Amino acid sequence: MARATVKKRNEELAKENKVLRHYGLKLRAYPTPSQEQLIAKTIGCARFTFNFYLHEKQEVYQLTRQTLDYYTFRKAFNGFKQHPVFDWLKEVDKFALESALEQVDDAYDRFFKGQNKFPKFKSKHTSKQSYTTKETNGNIAFDPEQSVVKLPKVGKIPVQLSKKHRTMFQENEFTAKIKSATVTRHSSGQYTISLKCEEIIPLEEKVDITTVSTDEIIGCDLGLTHFLIDSNGQKIDNPRYLKTNLEKLAKLQRRLKHKKIGSSNYHKLQRQIAKLHLHI
Repeated sequence: MARATVKKRNEELAKENKVLRHYGLKLRAYPTPSQEQLIAKTIGCARFTFNFYLHEKQEVYQLTRQTLDYYTFRKAFNGFKQHPVFDWLKEVDKFALESALEQVDDAYDRFFKGQNKFPKFKSKHTSKQSYTTKETNGNIAFDPEQSVVKLPKVGKIPVQLSKKHRTMFQENEFTAKIKSATVTRHSSGQYTISLKCEEIIPLEEKVDITTVSTDEIIGCDLGLTHFLIDSNGQKIDNPRYLKTNLEKLAKLQRRLKHKKIGSSNYHKLQRQIAKLHLHI
């Protein structure tokens, strides 16, 4: 449905010589301790919601051979949150819980299309620790000048902008509409916020390749001994970043083997390995 809508909007914008552009911004975040607690709670509630809906869909199908749809369950789930035993679900962003429900339906759709395996229950220890929230009435905002992202319930979180981002926002004002935000807590202790953005840009004219001079054309070949060799004979050395970092990883993992499991030094080295995994 979403793809058809985008296609239709692009057809309408083409009359004005414009087109929709979707892109993502992944930013390193630095939440306060209280914000970290709320993010952890939201991740847990989103995981609980995902598992609960997945379990109910499976149970309803086993009993009735019918599929429990999103809207029926969401209505029942809203009433479920009013129960005193589960009122802790109201402490977090409601859009994060709705997104968790949508993820279950999306996983089912992909399974029946043959794109993915059957959806599994999320684990606190092995699954990706993240949640996604949707933009409604400006509840998600990004301010490049102050380097902050505003999220529902959590508030404003300082983020780190790369040189590329700073240059981009200095040259062009950030006018894109934010569609959703995904907050991720990595095992290394780092936090990232991924923003899904949409903006309308002028339609670029197609280049007629027959009008391009052969002097303006260059051929490039990726190699093994060299990173790249062009048709002018220029060679760019291969820095072999992956090989270097894999050697570092193996060294750290050998050190971890000799640490006492559960000790302070063991957890410290674990976080160091997780950071290197993230870097790789």
